Amino acid sequence: MLSRNALTRSGRGFRMRIPSAKLARMVECESILEGDVALLLEYSPGVVSYREQPALIQYWDGEQMRNYFPDFEAVLQDGSFVHIEAKHSRKLAKPRVADKYRAIAVHYQRTPIQYRIITELDCQREPLRSNLRRLGYLRNKVAADPLPSREDLSSLLGNSPTTLACLDASLGAVVTWRLLAIGMLHCDLSAEITPSTLVSTLEGGRHAAFLF
Repeated sequence: MLSRNALTRSGRGFRMRIPSAKLARMVECESILEGDVALLLEYSPGVVSYREQPALIQYWDGEQMRNYFPDFEAVLQDGSFVHIEAKHSRKLAKPRVADKYRAIAVHYQRTPIQYRIITELDCQREPLRSNLRRLGYLRNKVAADPLPSREDLSSLLGNSPTTLACLDASLGAVVTWRLLAIGMLHCDLSAEITPSTLVSTLEGGRHAAFLF
Protein backbone atom coordinates (compact mmCIF):
# COMPACT_ATOMS: atom_id res chain seq x y z
CA MET A 1 0.00 0.00 0.00
CA LEU A 2 1.27 3.48 -0.86
CA SER A 3 1.81 6.02 1.90
CA ARG A 4 0.02 8.58 -0.23
CA ASN A 5 -1.76 8.57 -3.55
CA ALA A 6 0.91 9.33 -6.14
CA LEU A 7 -1.57 10.16 -8.89
CA THR A 8 -3.80 13.04 -7.88
CA ARG A 9 -6.01 15.40 -9.80
CA SER A 10 -4.22 18.42 -8.38
CA GLY A 11 -1.04 19.87 -9.85
CA ARG A 12 0.10 20.33 -13.42
CA GLY A 13 2.81 17.71 -13.53
CA PHE A 14 3.02 14.81 -15.94
CA ARG A 15 1.36 11.58 -14.76
CA MET A 16 2.12 8.06 -15.95
CA ARG A 17 1.84 4.39 -15.01
CA ILE A 18 4.50 1.82 -15.85
CA PRO A 19 3.81 -1.94 -15.87
CA SER A 20 6.15 -3.86 -13.56
CA ALA A 21 6.98 -7.56 -13.85
CA LYS A 22 8.79 -7.47 -10.49
CA LEU A 23 5.71 -6.12 -8.73
CA ALA A 24 3.01 -7.69 -10.93
CA ARG A 25 1.18 -4.36 -11.03
CA MET A 26 1.34 -0.86 -12.45
CA VAL A 27 3.84 1.56 -10.91
CA GLU A 28 2.45 5.05 -10.40
CA CYS A 29 4.82 7.88 -11.34
CA GLU A 30 4.36 11.63 -11.02
CA SER A 31 6.80 12.61 -13.77
CA ILE A 32 8.75 11.31 -16.74
CA LEU A 33 11.84 11.39 -14.52
CA GLU A 34 10.18 9.09 -11.98
CA GLY A 35 9.17 6.80 -14.84
CA ASP A 36 12.79 6.54 -15.93
CA VAL A 37 13.87 5.79 -12.35
CA ALA A 38 11.23 3.06 -12.15
CA LEU A 39 12.75 1.45 -15.25
CA LEU A 40 16.19 1.54 -13.61
CA LEU A 41 14.76 -0.30 -10.60
CA GLU A 42 12.81 -2.70 -12.78
CA TYR A 43 15.88 -3.78 -14.76
CA SER A 44 18.51 -3.66 -12.00
CA PRO A 45 19.32 -7.28 -11.08
CA GLY A 46 20.35 -6.19 -7.59
CA VAL A 47 16.87 -4.80 -6.84
CA VAL A 48 14.51 -7.52 -5.61
CA SER A 49 11.44 -5.30 -5.34
CA TYR A 50 10.49 -1.67 -5.01
CA ARG A 51 7.52 0.56 -4.33
CA GLU A 52 6.61 4.17 -4.83
CA GLN A 53 5.79 6.70 -2.08
CA PRO A 54 6.81 4.16 0.60
CA ALA A 55 6.69 6.11 3.84
CA LEU A 56 6.24 9.41 5.62
CA ILE A 57 9.63 10.63 6.85
CA GLN A 58 9.89 13.41 9.42
CA TYR A 59 13.17 15.31 9.53
CA TRP A 60 14.58 18.39 11.26
CA ASP A 61 15.53 21.22 8.90
CA GLY A 62 17.27 23.32 11.55
CA GLU A 63 14.11 25.24 12.45
CA GLN A 64 11.26 22.73 12.68
CA MET A 65 10.19 19.19 11.85
CA ARG A 66 9.19 18.66 8.24
CA ASN A 67 7.31 15.90 6.44
CA TYR A 68 8.87 14.17 3.46
CA PHE A 69 7.79 11.33 1.16
CA PRO A 70 10.63 9.67 -0.78
CA ASP A 71 9.70 8.75 -4.33
CA PHE A 72 10.72 5.09 -4.12
CA GLU A 73 11.89 2.41 -1.75
CA ALA A 74 14.06 -0.39 -3.20
CA VAL A 75 14.73 -3.71 -1.49
CA LEU A 76 18.17 -5.02 -2.44
CA GLN A 77 19.40 -8.61 -2.71
CA ASP A 78 21.18 -8.40 0.65
CA GLY A 79 17.91 -7.41 2.34
CA SER A 80 18.83 -3.75 2.81
CA PHE A 81 16.58 -0.84 1.88
CA VAL A 82 17.25 2.28 -0.16
CA HIS A 83 14.95 5.30 -0.27
CA ILE A 84 15.22 7.18 -3.54
CA GLU A 85 14.39 10.72 -4.59
CA ALA A 86 14.03 11.50 -8.31
CA LYS A 87 15.07 15.12 -8.85
CA HIS A 88 16.36 17.18 -11.78
CA SER A 89 19.89 18.44 -11.30
CA ARG A 90 18.88 22.01 -12.12
CA LYS A 91 16.53 21.99 -9.12
CA LEU A 92 19.20 20.57 -6.84
CA ALA A 93 21.44 23.48 -7.85
CA LYS A 94 19.08 25.92 -6.09
CA PRO A 95 20.43 26.70 -2.59
CA ARG A 96 17.08 26.30 -0.83
CA VAL A 97 16.45 22.91 -2.46
CA ALA A 98 20.01 21.77 -1.80
CA ASP A 99 19.65 22.70 1.89
CA LYS A 100 16.43 20.68 2.11
CA TYR A 101 17.97 17.51 0.76
CA ARG A 102 21.10 17.91 2.86
CA ALA A 103 18.86 17.96 5.94
CA ILE A 104 17.02 14.88 4.69
CA ALA A 105 20.32 13.08 4.06
CA VAL A 106 21.42 13.88 7.63
CA HIS A 107 18.20 12.27 8.88
CA TYR A 108 18.89 9.07 6.94
CA GLN A 109 22.42 8.86 8.34
CA ARG A 110 20.80 8.07 11.69
CA THR A 111 18.73 5.22 10.24
CA PRO A 112 19.56 1.80 8.73
CA ILE A 113 17.98 2.89 5.44
CA GLN A 114 20.26 4.14 2.67
CA TYR A 115 19.31 7.30 0.79
CA ARG A 116 20.00 8.17 -2.82
CA ILE A 117 19.04 11.08 -5.08
CA ILE A 118 18.81 10.05 -8.75
CA THR A 119 18.88 12.80 -11.38
CA GLU A 120 18.37 12.84 -15.12
CA LEU A 121 22.15 12.48 -15.41
CA ASP A 122 21.78 8.97 -13.93
CA CYS A 123 18.56 7.67 -15.47
CA GLN A 124 18.32 9.50 -18.80
CA ARG A 125 21.82 8.87 -20.09
CA GLU A 126 22.07 7.15 -23.44
CA PRO A 127 22.02 4.45 -24.64
CA LEU A 128 20.74 3.13 -21.28
CA ARG A 129 17.50 5.08 -21.40
CA SER A 130 16.60 3.99 -24.94
CA ASN A 131 17.44 0.37 -24.12
CA LEU A 132 15.22 0.37 -21.04
CA ARG A 133 12.33 2.03 -22.84
CA ARG A 134 12.52 -0.46 -25.69
CA LEU A 135 12.57 -3.41 -23.30
CA GLY A 136 9.76 -1.93 -21.24
CA TYR A 137 7.65 -1.58 -24.38
CA LEU A 138 8.38 -5.12 -25.55
CA ARG A 139 7.71 -6.61 -22.13
CA ASN A 140 4.06 -5.66 -22.38
CA LYS A 141 3.42 -6.91 -25.88
CA VAL A 142 1.57 -10.19 -26.18
CA ALA A 143 3.83 -12.84 -27.72
CA ALA A 144 2.39 -14.57 -30.75
CA ASP A 145 4.39 -17.74 -30.10
CA PRO A 146 5.45 -19.40 -26.82
CA LEU A 147 8.91 -18.52 -25.56
CA PRO A 148 11.54 -21.11 -24.65
CA SER A 149 11.75 -22.14 -21.02
CA ARG A 150 14.67 -21.31 -18.74
CA GLU A 151 15.75 -24.94 -18.98
CA ASP A 152 15.76 -24.78 -22.79
CA LEU A 153 17.83 -21.58 -22.69
CA SER A 154 20.31 -23.07 -20.23
CA SER A 155 20.73 -26.10 -22.48
CA LEU A 156 21.25 -23.87 -25.49
CA LEU A 157 23.63 -21.36 -23.91
CA GLY A 158 25.16 -23.15 -20.95
CA ASN A 159 26.99 -20.82 -18.56
CA SER A 160 28.96 -18.98 -21.23
CA PRO A 161 27.76 -15.72 -22.81
CA THR A 162 27.10 -15.71 -26.53
CA THR A 163 26.55 -12.91 -29.02
CA LEU A 164 23.12 -11.58 -29.80
CA ALA A 165 23.71 -12.46 -33.48
CA CYS A 166 24.27 -16.14 -32.65
CA LEU A 167 21.15 -16.26 -30.52
CA ASP A 168 19.13 -14.48 -33.20
CA ALA A 169 20.21 -17.17 -35.66
CA SER A 170 18.93 -19.89 -33.30
CA LEU A 171 15.78 -18.30 -31.90
CA GLY A 172 14.99 -15.31 -34.10
CA ALA A 173 15.44 -11.62 -33.26
CA VAL A 174 11.86 -11.18 -32.04
CA VAL A 175 12.25 -13.99 -29.50
CA THR A 176 15.67 -12.86 -28.23
CA TRP A 177 14.45 -9.31 -27.63
CA ARG A 178 11.37 -10.62 -25.84
CA LEU A 179 13.62 -12.74 -23.62
CA LEU A 180 15.72 -9.68 -22.81
CA ALA A 181 12.56 -7.71 -22.07
CA ILE A 182 11.19 -10.20 -19.55
CA GLY A 183 14.54 -10.79 -17.87
CA MET A 184 15.27 -14.34 -19.02
CA LEU A 185 18.32 -13.06 -20.91
CA HIS A 186 20.75 -10.42 -19.67
CA CYS A 187 23.24 -8.06 -21.26
CA ASP A 188 25.01 -4.79 -20.53
CA LEU A 189 22.13 -2.33 -20.82
CA SER A 190 24.39 0.69 -20.37
CA ALA A 191 25.99 0.01 -23.77
CA GLU A 192 24.50 0.05 -27.26
CA ILE A 193 22.89 -3.30 -28.05
CA THR A 194 24.30 -4.62 -31.32
CA PRO A 195 24.69 -8.05 -32.98
CA SER A 196 28.03 -8.42 -31.14
CA THR A 197 26.50 -7.73 -27.71
CA LEU A 198 27.12 -10.61 -25.29
CA VAL A 199 23.99 -12.10 -23.73
CA SER A 200 23.66 -14.66 -20.96
CA THR A 201 21.06 -16.41 -18.84
CA LEU A 202 23.00 -15.36 -15.73
CA GLU A 203 22.53 -12.08 -13.91
CA GLY A 204 25.50 -10.10 -12.70
CA GLY A 205 28.95 -11.02 -13.91
CA ARG A 206 30.24 -8.18 -16.05
CA HIS A 207 26.88 -6.40 -15.85
CA ALA A 208 26.20 -4.02 -12.97
CA ALA A 209 23.77 -5.24 -10.30
CA PHE A 210 22.43 -1.67 -10.13
CA LEU A 211 21.81 0.66 -13.04
CA PHE A 212 21.81 3.75 -10.84
